[in-house]
Amino acid sequence: MGEIVLNKYTRTREKIKTKKRSKGIMEKRIFKKERIASIVFRNDWID
Repeated sequence: MGEIVLNKYTRTREKIKTKKRSKGIMEKRIFKKERIASIVFRNDWID
């Protein structure tokens, strides 16, 4: 019984880890897009 609970716990922990990792990658991508968009907007505004 104890082993099953431990196994379940580690499995959920691994899921959370991968979720956090993928979320971080998504946030980085969005951040890059926003930076590029702001640079383009600034250049248009100067012109």
